[in-house]
Amino acid sequence: MSLRARLTLLYSSLLGGILLLFGALTYLLVGAFLLDQVDRSLSQTVRDILDNSRVSSVGELNVVTLPSLELTANVYVQYWDRNGRLQMASPGIREFDQPLDDANLTSPRPVFTNVYIRTIHLRVLTVPLVAGGRPVGVLQAATNLTILDAIRRTLLGLLIFLTIASMILAAAASWLSIGQALA
Repeated sequence: MSLRARLTLLYSSLLGGILLLFGALTYLLVGAFLLDQVDRSLSQTVRDILDNSRVSSVGELNVVTLPSLELTANVYVQYWDRNGRLQMASPGIREFDQPLDDANLTSPRPVFTNVYIRTIHLRVLTVPLVAGGRPVGVLQAATNLTILDAIRRTLLGLLIFLTIASMILAAAASWLSIGQALA
């Protein structure tokens, strides 16, 4: 292999490595930022529900008014009483009588998880409800991650395409400039 070809390959590979590192970091940071925004939205929804709720004398949660979930149609809410019975569900999932996150239904602290229900990717916040030191039930809020997954796939495809295109352009520019320098 000629000196010109070896130098061109070296410069193109170096640029490709730097771009792959930058792309991976960008992909991870954008994904983490978007997931953090989803988590904040779910936490705010749970806070709004709890702010509008009261615990009855027998230890049951009574929701005085639900926050306007129509504005965030992508948020689903379920309330399970301490006996594991579904007591309340948001309009979009009333017919679904299974917990959104069955594995964390008995968790002693709030938990964020990703689950798949009927091929739908959901981010679920499970919050145990305690009043007077006694468990009252569990509130689960979930949002559909289909858009977030699509954004990640699009970003990954774009980063791969731009990295390959940049490497090709760098190889062509290196080939020409090295040829002139060696002449």
